[in-house]
Amino acid sequence: MACPDCKTVLKVGFAVSENIKQHKEKGGCDKALAEAKKKKPIHAKLSNFFFKQTPSNPLVPATTSAPGPSQSTVTETELMPTGTGPEVLEDPIHPETFATFLGAKPCPEAQELMRAEYDWNGILLPPLKRAFGEGELDLALSSHYISLGNHGLDGFCDFFNYFISTRRLLGHCIKPYFEFLCAGIEKRFPTAKDSVAPRMNPKEVYDELHRALHVADQEFAPESDKTQACCGLAIRFPEGTSHHVAYPSGLHQQYDLPWDNYSRRNEFFIQSHDCRRSLVSATQACLSCEALLPHDVLVGILHRIARGTHPSTPIIYRPTGVLVDTVRNKSEECRGLKLTNLALHSELR
Repeated sequence: MACPDCKTVLKVGFAVSENIKQHKEKGGCDKALAEAKKKKPIHAKLSNFFFKQTPSNPLVPATTSAPGPSQSTVTETELMPTGTGPEVLEDPIHPETFATFLGAKPCPEAQELMRAEYDWNGILLPPLKRAFGEGELDLALSSHYISLGNHGLDGFCDFFNYFISTRRLLGHCIKPYFEFLCAGIEKRFPTAKDSVAPRMNPKEVYDELHRALHVADQEFAPESDKTQACCGLAIRFPEGTSHHVAYPSGLHQQYDLPWDNYSRRNEFFIQSHDCRRSLVSATQACLSCEALLPHDVLVGILHRIARGTHPSTPIIYRPTGVLVDTVRNKSEECRGLKLTNLALHSELR
């Protein structure tokens, strides 16, 4: 039962009116209203986080009334978003949906997002530099950027996920920004049980962020030694073996596997047919190649490389070295049977 004045939910039994009367006499309504005034709802929008220029307050007082809210140009019902941040980004195919996620009022940055060729340097990096700055960083000053909910950190993550998964951008350039925000959350909410990252040293966060900004500016430069075209997934073999004897090359003739294999400088790689040879760090692979890891055939190959091949494994799944050993063992068995047969014939004579 809720109090009609302060909307406080009361645990009451059969004497409803009597309990509500006691609640009002003890000043429960005044306490509830005072607590409600202290709570300030977090309603920061993700569009303000990226596109709001500083200073936030106008230097010259406004003398005219602000124009009315702009109307969305989307008229088709199926293109209108049905929810907030994460729900809108589930299907980023329609540019109208993604522009609506950034805010109802169109802005140059939001309009540029509709261009498929726009990348990190064109749309993400400038707003982030504007938000965090390129020099000194202070977690205390950035606490107002941290807002939980669909229009806060959750929407922020979905915003970046669109550029990583759909635009095929480098994830290691975005990771420091997440670490920076997570460190600020830990400082502001030290007792939060659902924290998304451990405590971090602000100096380490700043150093990592500074390196990421430098990499983001230079990631497409041909002279950069920190990035390279995706080479695929490197397959490691136990000591004493190599891909010549431990990889089942015959599988590619029997099945249409979604990857190719090649060797370079005594290293063995598999590369997805959908690999775009995008720029990644020296220790990473692109998303298309990393998507091969859960493939059942590849999981079985890696298991047999690490732990050996069972005698009952079908011939097509056995690597070259195991096939050679199998033929050698069968030859020894045939030779032993022939010698046994020869000994029996000699005794009969």
